[in-house]
Amino acid sequence: MNTITIKQIYRLLAIVLALIALWHLRLVALIVLIAFMLTIIILPFVRILHRYKLPSFIAVLTPLLAFVGLLTGIGFYIAPSLAQELPKFFGELPSLFGRFPIVEALGIEEQDFRQIVRERFTDIGSLALLISVTLAQAFGVLLTILVLTMYWLRGYDPIKKTLVSYVPKEYQVRAEDIWLRAEVKLSRWFLGQMLISSAVGVTVWLAMLAIGVPFAGVLGIIAALLEIIPLIGPILASVPAILFGLSESFEFGLIVTAVYIIIQQLESQILSPLLMGRAVHLHPIVVLVSFLIGTILYGILGGLLAVPMALLVSAGVDSFRNEKISSEEVARVNS
Repeated sequence: MNTITIKQIYRLLAIVLALIALWHLRLVALIVLIAFMLTIIILPFVRILHRYKLPSFIAVLTPLLAFVGLLTGIGFYIAPSLAQELPKFFGELPSLFGRFPIVEALGIEEQDFRQIVRERFTDIGSLALLISVTLAQAFGVLLTILVLTMYWLRGYDPIKKTLVSYVPKEYQVRAEDIWLRAEVKLSRWFLGQMLISSAVGVTVWLAMLAIGVPFAGVLGIIAALLEIIPLIGPILASVPAILFGLSESFEFGLIVTAVYIIIQQLESQILSPLLMGRAVHLHPIVVLVSFLIGTILYGILGGLLAVPMALLVSAGVDSFRNEKISSEEVARVNS
C-alpha cells in the first residue's frame, strides 16, 4: 500500500502556493513570459553578431532596436492609410446596413444607424483621457519588457543554466530538453506567423481590389492583424467584406465569402504546414481552449498570446512523450 510522505505533502503545498502567487502576480508573469518569447525570437540574430566578435551590448542592442524599429515602421506605414480610410469605412456602415432587405422590412431607417454611429464616436471621444492613460501604462509595460529582454539576451546561457540548476538533479536533463523544444517552437511560430499574416493581408487586399469590394486596403490590414488570433480571427476578418458584398447582392456576397474561404484554405493547407511545420502543430481544440484561458486571464492580449503559451505547454508534453526534434531545427536555434 502506497503511503503519502511528508516530503510529498510539502511539495504539493508548494505547488498550490506557487499557483496562488502566480494568479495574484499574473501581470508580472505575463511580462516575464513575453520577455522570454521575445528573447527566444531575437536570440539567433544575437548569436550571429557574436560570431563577428562584436561587444555583447552592441550584439544585443542592434537586433532589439531593429525589431522595435520594424514594428514602429509598420505602424507609421499603416497609420496614414487607416486614418484616411477608417472614417469613410465607418461612414459607409449606416448605408450598408440600410440596404439589407431585413432592415427595410423592420422599418429601420438609415438615419437611425447614423445616430448610433455618431453616439459611438461621441463615447469614444469622451474616453480620450482614459485611453491616453492606458497607452501610457502600456508604454511603461513595453519598456519593462524591452529592458528585461535586453538583460536576458546578454546573459541568456548563464541564466538558463542557473534556472535549470534549481530543478532537482534527476529532472535537469528533462528541463533542458523542454527548454530546447520551447526555443524551437517559439522561434518557428513567430517567424511563420509574421510571414503568414503578411501573406494573408496582401492576398486579401489584392483579391478585394480585383473583385471590386470597397476599402480593400483596410480589409487587408484587418485580415493581417486578426490572423494572429487563432481560429476566430480569420472569421471575424471576413465579416466586414462579406457585409459589403451582401449589400450589393446576395450573389456578390457569396463570391466574397468564397474568396475568403479559398484564402483561408490556402493558408491552413499550404502556408502553415510549409512555414511552421510539425514543430508548431497544435490541435484546434487545444488552440481554442488556450484562447479561452488566455482571454479570461489577460483579456485581448492573453488571446493573442494563446498559441505561444500553448506551445510552451506542448514543449513539456512532447518531451515526456519523447518526440524527436530534427537536427536542422536544433542547429538553427543554436546557430
